[in-house]
Amino acid sequence: MVTRKAGIVTCAIWDLDHVSEANRWEVLLPATLIEVPFADKLVGEGTLVVWEKLDRVATTGKEKSGGSIGVALDEAREHLELVFHRFLSGEPGQRKIAIKLNGRALKPFDPFFSDHAATQREPQEPEPLRLRGKDILIQAFTLPHHRKVGKAEWERYAGRAGYTKNQGFYVYRERRLIIHGTWFGLARQTEATKLARVRIDTPRELDQYWKIDVKKASAQLPQELRDHLRALVERIGATSKRVYTHRGRILTNDTRLPVWNRVQQGGEIRYRLNLDHPVMSQLLDDVDQDIALRLRHAFELAAAALPIDTLIVDLSGKPEEVAGADISEGGLRDTAVTTYRQLTKSLADPDARVLDMMSVIDPFRTRFPEVRALLANEFGWVTK
Repeated sequence: MVTRKAGIVTCAIWDLDHVSEANRWEVLLPATLIEVPFADKLVGEGTLVVWEKLDRVATTGKEKSGGSIGVALDEAREHLELVFHRFLSGEPGQRKIAIKLNGRALKPFDPFFSDHAATQREPQEPEPLRLRGKDILIQAFTLPHHRKVGKAEWERYAGRAGYTKNQGFYVYRERRLIIHGTWFGLARQTEATKLARVRIDTPRELDQYWKIDVKKASAQLPQELRDHLRALVERIGATSKRVYTHRGRILTNDTRLPVWNRVQQGGEIRYRLNLDHPVMSQLLDDVDQDIALRLRHAFELAAAALPIDTLIVDLSGKPEEVAGADISEGGLRDTAVTTYRQLTKSLADPDARVLDMMSVIDPFRTRFPEVRALLANEFGWVTK
């Protein structure tokens, strides 16, 4: 590494072979720059970092073409963009820096998606916690639900390991990320809490209490913080779960027109088709008792054969790709007309109320302009 500042040039070499031979963390300070390749590339003030002896990068077989080097460089770029993202983006009172890797400028990667409107913060400003006479700043973030971001953004913020593995604490020492993607044993990494991430800022004076090593590559949670952070984890875990269960709660508590009923019985949660739904109810009323009984048995079969295990696997992998089945034009028309007719039988001033109800439930919600036009055509309304 070569640094030039205010006309003064300094150089240091971190050689792992030398560390192994000397059996101590020792940095070499060469007298001249002759030993440093590409030293002439450093123009003006700045720092040049050169990597050599990359013995962990395969150089045999099909990887001779540079594929393995390319992957390693991509991973290094992503690592630097994450670890030093606060330096790259700049912060109030701090100078913004620029880093290039093989001539390509790095872009900061904020793991908290701080600038997105749907990202939730708790508290709104970092909360100070006193430890050994120094302040540690703590702030929790709940990332947006996948329906509130684009596909590219969703995949980018998942990272290579995915949301479940990247949830947890993000510990910064003087703005440099030390460790991330862990709850330090205070909670389990679950699918329901995968959107929860907590930023912790600690000053260098507390290195010994975090047991931060010389490589700045690991840390351990101080005992004095465990109770406070355990309570925080419980709160933010609930927030993260709400992001993913909000739609489920609407289905459960919405008595207006649920197609499925969520039933808790005998310590288990089961889903059953709602036979009081206007479409189901009308269908059962339109057929004789024998056919109605067979239909009820068919509905029971559908509910009993709900592919729970497959759904869990799919939702754990890529929930953004899981969706309900499409409904045909004829199916949409028939269900909309039947639902409207059934609901208007018992409501005063039904038109506005029924339309409001239908506008917020599936399958009408996502295609409501089309549904409204179908109903207008069926009942002879004049639409605006």
